[in-house]
Amino acid sequence: MDYTKTILNFAKKMAEDGLLINGRGSVSVKIDKTSMLLIKSTDYGRLDENTAVRYSFEDMDETGAMHAAIYQGRPEIEAILHFHSFYVGAAADKGVPVPSVLDDFAQIVGPSVKLVKDSPVKAMKGRFGCLIKGDGGIAVGRSAEETSIAAKVMEKGAKCFVQAGVLGGVKPIAALEAKLMHFVFRTKYSKIEESKNKPSKAKSAKEKPVKAKPAKKGGLILSSPIAEEAGLRQAVKDAGIRLLQQNLVQGTWGNISVRLNESKMLVTPSGLDYIRLRPEEMVVVDIETLEYAGNLKPTSESKLHAGILRERPEVNAVIHSHPTYCCVFAAMRAELDAMNEEMRVRVGENCRSADYALPGTKKMTVETMEALADRRACFMANHGVAAVGADLDEAFEVIRVLEAACKEYIESFAVKATNAAEYSDALMRDLYLKV
Repeated sequence: MDYTKTILNFAKKMAEDGLLINGRGSVSVKIDKTSMLLIKSTDYGRLDENTAVRYSFEDMDETGAMHAAIYQGRPEIEAILHFHSFYVGAAADKGVPVPSVLDDFAQIVGPSVKLVKDSPVKAMKGRFGCLIKGDGGIAVGRSAEETSIAAKVMEKGAKCFVQAGVLGGVKPIAALEAKLMHFVFRTKYSKIEESKNKPSKAKSAKEKPVKAKPAKKGGLILSSPIAEEAGLRQAVKDAGIRLLQQNLVQGTWGNISVRLNESKMLVTPSGLDYIRLRPEEMVVVDIETLEYAGNLKPTSESKLHAGILRERPEVNAVIHSHPTYCCVFAAMRAELDAMNEEMRVRVGENCRSADYALPGTKKMTVETMEALADRRACFMANHGVAAVGADLDEAFEVIRVLEAACKEYIESFAVKATNAAEYSDALMRDLYLKV
């Protein structure tokens, strides 16, 4: 393994994503049980091989000692990020822990992010992040990639917590449920990461494709010839990449489905990220029975996708995603009236919030479908947003428009509350520190 290349790419990406700002913070990757590569407090826009320094755990300054203590206390950890992103920094400066406001936060980071004054080791027991009073946050992971996702989810969770606090208050996930989600994710779903680069074997490789008569629904001609199915598989892959590129989803979170024919749908598999995901790995699922072909399991939200496609014949595509500003309303469990004509046309007169339910449960399907009735999108409490369309392009546009409307509402609120000329994150931070 090229540790120097790994840490430089890691640090560069974190800087580009706004997690290492003003040259503050430190990044490390573990080499073995007694040493690591460390980059600390530098110009993260100008990194080279000399920036990363190898240290022994026995020969450390204060910064290095903190990293070493985490590695020694958590042998599974391979990368650490001490970061000062805007909203994690705001929560750390105010000196308050961040509860699980979103389920991806609970699953990836832990049931909460605790606040400490000095050593973070105890605070991160059973967690993959913590806050340091007045000194940003710590994110850890079993790889640089996992650490970066934990940091991004921490920042998004902190942003939702801060902005919801200004708007009227967050409604966090119950502590016991958050602990359960984190346990299940760490012991079950995260294991997919270990095998996702292994070639998959199609259980039904010898089966002949099922022929079906073409059906026309919502303006989209549906059939199951191989060429058309291949096109839909690629379209699902492309939609996932677009979600990542526009920050409408993080890591492997979110899921996508498209109607394949009258009785089948294509859905994204569970736990595989959109960049590595191959079109042939999309899972064919029976809309009525939820039976699927192949060794890859469909997304745990396949019940929701199937329910929508069964009950909404005009719908041919469903996207469940985690856009940042939509997630503020999801964390508040609040609805949003149409902010403009575009939202009214794309979404409806308002965007409702479904009542809270654990991910992947029948209750989540029922609550989401109720909130989605006569609409093309709804917030999913502490979860994200569900959007539908006649095709994937339309469903994607629904999410884009709704995210823009949520952003408009939040920023307008802050401007009006302070009589400011225009919005800035600093404005929101000041409001939060006064709450």
